[in-house]
Amino acid sequence: MKRSFLQMWGWPIAIAVSTLAGLIAGLVGDGGWDLLAAIALGVPALSCIWLGTRRRGQASRAP
Repeated sequence: MKRSFLQMWGWPIAIAVSTLAGLIAGLVGDGGWDLLAAIALGVPALSCIWLGTRRRGQASRAP
Protein backbone atom coordinates (compact mmCIF):
# COMPACT_ATOMS: atom_id res chain seq x y z
CA MET A 1 0.00 0.00 0.00
CA LYS A 2 1.63 3.19 -1.17
CA ARG A 3 0.67 6.38 0.62
CA SER A 4 1.26 9.92 -0.58
CA PHE A 5 3.53 12.33 1.23
CA LEU A 6 0.65 14.28 2.80
CA GLN A 7 -1.20 11.14 3.85
CA MET A 8 1.84 10.02 5.79
CA TRP A 9 3.27 13.31 7.06
CA GLY A 10 0.24 15.65 7.11
CA TRP A 11 -0.66 15.33 10.78
CA PRO A 12 2.93 15.37 12.11
CA ILE A 13 3.61 18.52 10.08
CA ALA A 14 0.41 20.14 11.38
CA ILE A 15 1.36 19.32 14.97
CA ALA A 16 4.86 20.72 14.43
CA VAL A 17 3.49 23.96 12.93
CA SER A 18 1.01 24.35 15.80
CA THR A 19 3.76 23.80 18.36
CA LEU A 20 6.09 26.27 16.65
CA ALA A 21 3.32 28.88 16.41
CA GLY A 22 2.54 28.43 20.11
CA LEU A 23 6.16 28.80 21.15
CA ILE A 24 6.62 31.92 19.03
CA ALA A 25 3.34 33.44 20.24
CA GLY A 26 4.38 32.82 23.85
CA LEU A 27 7.66 34.63 23.30
CA VAL A 28 6.53 37.68 21.33
CA GLY A 29 3.60 39.09 23.24
CA ASP A 30 1.25 39.26 26.19
CA GLY A 31 -2.51 39.17 26.59
CA GLY A 32 -4.08 37.62 23.52
CA TRP A 33 -0.75 36.16 22.44
CA ASP A 34 -0.62 34.16 25.66
CA LEU A 35 -4.06 32.74 24.97
CA LEU A 36 -3.02 31.85 21.42
CA ALA A 37 0.13 30.19 22.77
CA ALA A 38 -1.85 28.15 25.30
CA ILE A 39 -4.28 26.93 22.66
CA ALA A 40 -1.58 26.22 20.07
CA LEU A 41 0.47 24.24 22.59
CA GLY A 42 -2.52 22.53 24.18
CA VAL A 43 -3.92 21.03 20.99
CA PRO A 44 -0.88 18.83 20.21
CA ALA A 45 -0.59 17.80 23.87
CA LEU A 46 -4.26 16.84 24.10
CA SER A 47 -4.18 14.99 20.79
CA CYS A 48 -1.17 12.95 21.95
CA ILE A 49 -2.93 12.10 25.21
CA TRP A 50 -6.12 11.16 23.36
CA LEU A 51 -4.31 8.98 20.82
CA GLY A 52 -2.22 7.36 23.54
CA THR A 53 -5.15 6.36 25.71
CA ARG A 54 -7.77 5.27 23.19
CA ARG A 55 -8.27 1.60 22.61
CA ARG A 56 -7.59 0.09 19.26
CA GLY A 57 -10.41 -1.63 17.40
CA GLN A 58 -10.74 -5.37 16.99
CA ALA A 59 -9.52 -5.26 13.38
CA SER A 60 -6.10 -3.87 14.28
CA ARG A 61 -5.29 -6.48 16.93
CA ALA A 62 -2.91 -9.29 16.08
CA PRO A 63 -4.34 -12.81 16.38
